[in-house]
Amino acid sequence: MKLWLALFTVAVNAGTTNQWDMPHAGNPILPGYYADPTVLAEGGKHYVYATLEPWGGTMLGCWESSDFKNWTYRVLNWPTKQACTSPTSKQANVWAPSVVRGVDGRFHMFISVGSEIWTGVADHPLGPFKEGGTSPILVTDRERNVVSPGHHGFFREAERDYIVYHRHRVPFVEDSAFHQVCIDELRFTADRWIEKVVPTHRGPALVQGRTSGRDNLAGPGRGASATASSSSSKLTLPERVLDDNYATRWAPNPEEVGSWIQLDLGAERSLHRSELRFEYAWKTYSFLLEASLDGNAWQASADHRAKPATGSPLAILHPSTARYLRITFPETTQGRDLAVLEWAVF
Repeated sequence: MKLWLALFTVAVNAGTTNQWDMPHAGNPILPGYYADPTVLAEGGKHYVYATLEPWGGTMLGCWESSDFKNWTYRVLNWPTKQACTSPTSKQANVWAPSVVRGVDGRFHMFISVGSEIWTGVADHPLGPFKEGGTSPILVTDRERNVVSPGHHGFFREAERDYIVYHRHRVPFVEDSAFHQVCIDELRFTADRWIEKVVPTHRGPALVQGRTSGRDNLAGPGRGASATASSSSSKLTLPERVLDDNYATRWAPNPEEVGSWIQLDLGAERSLHRSELRFEYAWKTYSFLLEASLDGNAWQASADHRAKPATGSPLAILHPSTARYLRITFPETTQGRDLAVLEWAVF
């Protein structure tokens, strides 16, 4: 009886050691509501900088601790919505801070305000911060089809500095959230401010040449072509799956069912596999992949209708000799749920 009671007590205690409402819980570490946190360690103390919730505020939240357990709220002089306002920032609040100690020993802060990135610098983690001389460093440029760049990070690779950030897909749709991750190189002024970033579509050399050294039989310049059952617009034609560009895509008519897309490789080829990049790497897709020598008689190469596939790239093995490849989606799938960014063949 005593043994049973002891085991029962252990089991009950074990079940309550990770409850959200249990006494002495360590998470959340801050009282109140904050988002997009970043942590800076300096001089035996830690500082947490975060977005005020809900949906940002006119300033940032900042907390200081000497033991990572007890935190004191601090008010920063910068950034504020009043200071970080320009023609493209609109009504957006102050969001998503990051703070790093630079090689100059100063503390550099970077924040997102709407469609742009602002920067400031201070000699102490709590400031006072001075707005950067080139701020904002990255802004919306609709003429370049760059909308709402922000929520960024920085990194260094092969002695070059880069900014990684998101921006809306093209064409931009108001009140949508189709962000894509982009990278551009950072350059600095003589007094070590970050120069204004010129957002590009080509990207730096670091991200170019995705298919270099691989013989993509459907790549640009190889003579392949694509056709499809339909397209949702002139910007989503089937040939977009062959352009080695993740900003473009083929999308069928939203109301269509039983959609298909077909490749003509220009001649009979010895094939090993296809690599598909659907619009959403984390969703599952049902489809039938077929191969043909003449475009009339088709042989099933991979059948994912009963067992949907997911991932990116989605590698489909289909050793064969063929000129044509075709993917057909089931009648139960509407066109609005389909889009293919790239289709490579090896």
